[in-house]
Amino acid sequence: MGDNPSRDPSRARIRKPSEICAQCRNRKVRCDGNRRGCDNCGRLRFECSFVALPTRQNESPEPLERRRVRRACVSCRERKLKCSGRFPKCSRCEERGLACRYPDSGRVTSSDPQGAQTAPLSPPLQQAQNSSQSPLPPAQTGAVAQSRDKALIHEPSRSLESQIGKQAIKQHIEAFFEFVYPLPCCGFFHRASLLQSWSKGDLSPLVLQAICGLTSRFIHRNSPEHHNLAQKWIEETESRLLSRLGHPTVSDIEAWLLVILDHCFSRRVSRMLISISLAARLAYILRLNYEDDRQPFLIQEQRRRLMWSIFTMDTLYSSGKAEFTACTMETLYIRLPCNETSFSMDIPVSTEVLAPHSESHGESAIGLLGYCIRVLEIRDRVQRLTLTITNHRKPLEECLVAVNALENELQRFHSSIPARYRFNTKTFSLHAFSPSRTPFIMLHAC
Repeated sequence: MGDNPSRDPSRARIRKPSEICAQCRNRKVRCDGNRRGCDNCGRLRFECSFVALPTRQNESPEPLERRRVRRACVSCRERKLKCSGRFPKCSRCEERGLACRYPDSGRVTSSDPQGAQTAPLSPPLQQAQNSSQSPLPPAQTGAVAQSRDKALIHEPSRSLESQIGKQAIKQHIEAFFEFVYPLPCCGFFHRASLLQSWSKGDLSPLVLQAICGLTSRFIHRNSPEHHNLAQKWIEETESRLLSRLGHPTVSDIEAWLLVILDHCFSRRVSRMLISISLAARLAYILRLNYEDDRQPFLIQEQRRRLMWSIFTMDTLYSSGKAEFTACTMETLYIRLPCNETSFSMDIPVSTEVLAPHSESHGESAIGLLGYCIRVLEIRDRVQRLTLTITNHRKPLEECLVAVNALENELQRFHSSIPARYRFNTKTFSLHAFSPSRTPFIMLHAC
């Protein structure tokens, strides 16, 4: 049969030699006589004599190698019809409005008036295409991809256990909550949930590897061997996170923040700033800067703390410079973190926003972390105003008015701090030997 199986009377009659291109005559195949280039030459990428240059039309055609198209589509194969092999739809399926699917790719194509032509792929590329295009229905394709990604990211977990063992991993987790978690930019993990997930094997291996790489400096303080191993873990985690940018998850952002903190501790400032910007964009993609009331309280609080950790780290190291700022207050539509007791015991409470419209009365549900975020935001505006005055960007009179406004705001903020968080001899001694000493000192040092 011909390449085009439509019942056209002109196809049934014997064509004159002038209606057959030189390539089809040389190959002894039927030609459709299209003066703009026949279909056979088009799909096999020959230069049809109908469209050849005038100087070459009188030349005898060169011997042509036999070119076969890729595998026939499923529809043509079932009906034992010749398939044009055109992508994304063969000629027959396009004319009849059928769904065209090739067995090597498993891809069902929609109707497209212009079929793209592709050359046969080499075996490695063909294998890569087959692995990336699943023949399962769309509902199952996502599940298969998710399970494949889960199996991929669990490789570091198995490698980690084989290198240092479960007892050492638990030691790193404990070191994290003792030395790192009290920092205002790292209080986004719920201790009980994390330990439970790790014991069940559900904790993200990238998070686990980042925790071990970050806390190794606290466990093995003067060990170059352990330092190199921890650096290797951080590099592997960062590399895998970069390969997963197309499908970010909340766990990926948690791992990113741990990698960023390691860059900070190791004084890799440029990589730290770039990674902060990347983490902020990923958080915006997952809409962590918005409240999600559909989630349980604990999940909501973890999302808030994760977003505020990005804001805190970005504010600390941008130094009031707009060109280094990736996460601004204007983009955050979430409430402040709650106190540690409510978070650790999963006690639902409602907190305030960063800049409340009116002064709150009674006991506030926010903790030291929330007050640290407020003072850091004021500190950021002070730094920006300082740059404005130094660079003469606004009249001095206008800047003095802004200075007075900030001074009044700081006084109101100081009066809003509960007595248990104010700096005096009693409160200092109470916080000195507890994990809250770091945010307590930071609150009053800013």
